[in-house]
Amino acid sequence: MAPILRPTSDSLSFAEIDITAALMQRPTRRPDYAAENRALVHVAQEMATRPASLLQTLVDTALDLCRAGSAGISLLETHDGEAVFRWAALAGAYAVHRNGTMPRDASPCGMTIARNATQLLVTPGRVFPAVRVTPPIVECLLVPFTVDGRPIGTVWILAHDDQRKFDAEDARLVQTLAQFAAAGWQVWQAHTALEQRVTERTAAWQRELAERQRLERAAQQAAHFALLGRLAAGVSHEIRNPLSAIFLHVDLLDEELREQAPASASLVAEPLTEIRTHLARLEDLVQDYLSLVRVGTMERTSQDLGAVLESWATEWQALAAARGVTLHLGGLADLGQAMLHANTLRRALLNLVQNALDAMPQGGTLTVTAQGTATHVQIEVRDTGGGVPAACLPRLFEPLYTTKPGGTGLGLYIVQEIVKAHGGDVTVQSAAGRDTTFTVTLPRHVTAVGHTRV
Repeated sequence: MAPILRPTSDSLSFAEIDITAALMQRPTRRPDYAAENRALVHVAQEMATRPASLLQTLVDTALDLCRAGSAGISLLETHDGEAVFRWAALAGAYAVHRNGTMPRDASPCGMTIARNATQLLVTPGRVFPAVRVTPPIVECLLVPFTVDGRPIGTVWILAHDDQRKFDAEDARLVQTLAQFAAAGWQVWQAHTALEQRVTERTAAWQRELAERQRLERAAQQAAHFALLGRLAAGVSHEIRNPLSAIFLHVDLLDEELREQAPASASLVAEPLTEIRTHLARLEDLVQDYLSLVRVGTMERTSQDLGAVLESWATEWQALAAARGVTLHLGGLADLGQAMLHANTLRRALLNLVQNALDAMPQGGTLTVTAQGTATHVQIEVRDTGGGVPAACLPRLFEPLYTTKPGGTGLGLYIVQEIVKAHGGDVTVQSAAGRDTTFTVTLPRHVTAVGHTRV
């Protein structure tokens, strides 16, 4: 907060307000060394333990020992290319102006720094309009301090009435405090530099730790994919071969009955259809396991995502029609290129579509929409089924967890693993009795493995 400026028409020289010679002519009060020693011990303790508060301690001490109306320390700094004095510490009547600034040429401190000598000024506002403030400055005692010959600032005390006249004892005390100010400024600078180095090293350590954790997560993810791959490959191999044989023999049996015993064929048509349905479920399960195998080794390539989705939509349309569900598509035409592995991503979206159809046994509407930005693509699969209870949402992507009778608990888990392997994210929004929407977010470019949230 800067002092209030008041214009002036006075034309005085600095010499007319400089009464420094009066310091040696005025009667000098007796020193109070006991009070001075107590104060300086306190100052020294502050310098050792709390260097950041030392300057304020110095001006509080000056105010007390010299019985001044105000006291302060002005530091010479450069702000936006201009030399200014910043009131780094203030006490007394002007304490509210702490950390305010004043141009060097507008401040009496500028003359004190230039002369590098103690000065006593009377009503300095007559020459320096910037210090025409309330309460008025009647006398101003300023002492400069330097470090290695470089001017740093001034310590000053003020009298606000004609009754208080500064003397040589006041000058001695302020000069002593100015020496502490110079030493304290150096300690504070060293402390600030040390804090900066600590901050920089802490930040570097945190970056190194974050990178190490990222690498550890990547290694764990790789091991995770490898384990899933071995598990899925083994199970798929053990199931797929006999499954193919069963499919073949069911077809041969159906064909044989139709040719040799048409009457019997009509009797077993329904059981054969039921067998095919269950075999198809097993085939889906094997495909899920195979998707886990591919996740660990898949390589993404740049493809026209809209064209790929539209080609898959033909399959979704047939599945929806068989369930009495209406399929709506939107925003697929102009999605542009994205990095993907078509087979595994097809499996993830097919699982979401099948989940949506299972949620609408009495029919309904399945909506698949997509939209893209410069960096990502979002695909939404929304059904008009009965919704998912809020208590179940946090567990939907857990392996082997299912809310459907006869479900395997693998479908959404596989969706999550495939999307994560694409560096993407899958979320769900639903509530009992409302629509359910799954949102798949994919990066357009190859990225590190992302995080999945529900």
